[in-house]
Amino acid sequence: MRIAIDLDETVVEFLKGFVNFYNEVYKGDLKLGDFKEFSIAHTLLVGKDESKRLRKEYSDTKFFDEMEIIEGAKETIDSLGEENEIFFMTAREDFHHEKTKKFIEQNFPYAKLFFSGDYHGVHKNKDELCKENKIDVLIEDSELSDKYAEAGIKVVLLDKEWNKHLNHKNIIRVKDWREVMDELARIKNEFR
Repeated sequence: MRIAIDLDETVVEFLKGFVNFYNEVYKGDLKLGDFKEFSIAHTLLVGKDESKRLRKEYSDTKFFDEMEIIEGAKETIDSLGEENEIFFMTAREDFHHEKTKKFIEQNFPYAKLFFSGDYHGVHKNKDELCKENKIDVLIEDSELSDKYAEAGIKVVLLDKEWNKHLNHKNIIRVKDWREVMDELARIKNEFR
């Protein structure tokens, strides 16, 4: 199978790192539970420019460099990489690209990396990238997953506060990477 995987909040704990950065640098009392959407602007009640400035500042810190990999993600993806083609697709902005490439090269050297424009429009969106690359399954957490599902892409959706409202026949909701592996095994049997 050809499997595409999102990065932030799917493979790495982007928001946990941001919370730690924000609280240390700005003496805030931000908590992970404050994120009802995957949006710094919405959560902090700031404008787009300020949100971008904070994300850029975060990307230049140890908190970004030391983001934790979500439990079970590395082992599962490595196992999947033995028999499948792995593609990472992330909407990270240009100022994240070099560190993102380095992270993929160090942790998943067998995988291909694509940057999408789902939130900032600079690159093709994930649904376009999935179709162009003949992706069989997209592992995701995004609130845009219904858009991908509508485009005919099978989405394995890690359950998050910001995607609880999504429901589509092409969306399979899971709670962790063990369930991701179980669902991918089931999907692989459908291809046989």
